[in-house]
Amino acid sequence: AELENFSANLGKALITADGGANLNTGVFSAELKTENLDFKVIPELKKLKGVYNLYANASGNYNEIESIKADAVFKAQNAGWEKMKFGDFNFPVNWANNILKISQAKANLPGGTLNLNGIINLTDTADPDFDLVLLTRGINLATALNAFNLQDKNMKVSGKISGQADVKGSVKNPSLNAALRAEKIKAGTLVDMPEA
Repeated sequence: AELENFSANLGKALITADGGANLNTGVFSAELKTENLDFKVIPELKKLKGVYNLYANASGNYNEIESIKADAVFKAQNAGWEKMKFGDFNFPVNWANNILKISQAKANLPGGTLNLNGIINLTDTADPDFDLVLLTRGINLATALNAFNLQDKNMKVSGKISGQADVKGSVKNPSLNAALRAEKIKAGTLVDMPEA
């Protein structure tokens, strides 16, 4: 079975797909791409703001999950939900040998950036293990809280936070090591909190 050069438009978005599969052996390959997808054209998702792009390809044998390899990159520009603003995202992942690898995933949030790297090993589906690093840089609390519509009018919060969190182990035995730095944190009329 083959799907060759399929393309469709959804509003201003272009969706393309290509691939094929041998139904006798289970061997397959597939590629999917969406460009400039704006969910406002879908009534049920019109509250989801921004423009989204996705590229994904996969190959292997669907009868042997461990043989499947895949790459995907998910990007978003000016993402948001109703009045909340999430910013820009770039999320590349790779799947091979039952391991999901996240490389240089980045979110440019209002007020600062988040970076994520690491792996999730699903060889043991009953107790997957992982090694993830989350890095924040100069998150401006006032800007971020306003963007997410969380700022309290009676208790204004300001200042910046930066830090790193390392999450390792398995679902049944996880561990967390985190360090956070706070700069000039204020809440309402409170004086500066000491830097951590």
